[in-house]
Amino acid sequence: MVDGDGSSMKAWDFFMALVQIYSMFICPFVLVFPQVYQNYNEDDQTWDTVTSQQGLLKMLEILVDICFIINITLNFIKRTRQNKNFKNIWISYLTSSFVFDIIGTLPCFFNGENLRLYWLKIFRCIVHMFWLT
Repeated sequence: MVDGDGSSMKAWDFFMALVQIYSMFICPFVLVFPQVYQNYNEDDQTWDTVTSQQGLLKMLEILVDICFIINITLNFIKRTRQNKNFKNIWISYLTSSFVFDIIGTLPCFFNGENLRLYWLKIFRCIVHMFWLT
């Protein structure tokens, strides 16, 4: 188990807060201006990363999703003041933001960060917006 009050876990939580703030700004921006993220190819009706800026943004989104996958894993083994054994930790996380974390992370990550499924990330942004306040 990882101590939720330890200094390394607090540093990780601070880093994840920064990642979540980044995600809260980028997700709506990409959904409103999709050409910033990928260009639509009308011939085969797909979204493609064409420019170097789009490639950089896609790489950042992959890194953000990797951070969230690590965070999902840590949330299953993070001991808190209220939850001191694995059963309580698992029940607590599964009944809170687990579903939204999975919906907002895995589909895009395993589909190559395609814009077609990018709107699912908004679920993760909404849930974590309340976590930050």
